[in-house]
Amino acid sequence: MEAFRDDLMIGAGMIAFTVFVHSSFIASAGRILRPLGPGRTRLLHVIRDPLVLVFLSLWLLLAHWFSIGAWAWTMKQVGAVASMEDGMHVAANAYTTLGVSETLLSPDWFILGGIAAANGFFLFGLSTAYLFSVFTRFRIGV
Repeated sequence: MEAFRDDLMIGAGMIAFTVFVHSSFIASAGRILRPLGPGRTRLLHVIRDPLVLVFLSLWLLLAHWFSIGAWAWTMKQVGAVASMEDGMHVAANAYTTLGVSETLLSPDWFILGGIAAANGFFLFGLSTAYLFSVFTRFRIGV
């Protein structure tokens, strides 16, 4: 029961941290893209729109990799995995909900892997929602 409580406490802290980081990436993207908004630039839509999408895709991917790295570091620190490499493997598999790395994760920490998966699922949804809001604001594809 103590291991379960530890998983929940660490998982809740990691979710709070990664949501904060991810929302910071989104907020900074908004500040970077504001000058390119509709009516603010003379760039043709055929040039601006793909550039905006490429930038956002890479920026959000960096945010996800940062979160995966934070999960890996945490898993290593608590002893859930033997090495940082194992932590990256477990965290990336859990975060993307692929879920094929249970052999590397200590059984006491299986719940933490599930929490990482739920966190990744939520943050990918947040990224998708943000991309759609940008599509709408920039009228991409219209």
